[in-house]
Amino acid sequence: MPSPELIRAFLSQASSSGSRSTALQPLGWLSGILTSGLVVAASWGAPEWALISLAVLLGITVIIYLVSYIVYAIKNPDALRSEKYTLSKMALEKNLIGDDKAGLIEVSDNELPQISPALPNKKESSE
Repeated sequence: MPSPELIRAFLSQASSSGSRSTALQPLGWLSGILTSGLVVAASWGAPEWALISLAVLLGITVIIYLVSYIVYAIKNPDALRSEKYTLSKMALEKNLIGDDKAGLIEVSDNELPQISPALPNKKESSE
């Protein structure tokens, strides 16, 4: 059985991003909750109607997940990627450079940022 510290660390890491990783993540969580609910209900000897209800809900959720995955894969594959990837892609499409600390700077196509080398050139240092 995992320790409470491990569970707490996992939950804090899972919620630290503050955003969904993909469009299908809520359906994945619902499937996990329904699966664990079905297992717990079966182990505690729940009435048959409760088990059937949970199983039907789980089946519907899995079908919706699969159909949504196929639709997103055909019509909008970017929805299956993480939001972090999507935001980075949008910044690149709008010619923005920078990071979360310095901010984003818009750069036109004909003006490239000046990049200085980290180490001096050997010819320059010997002269």
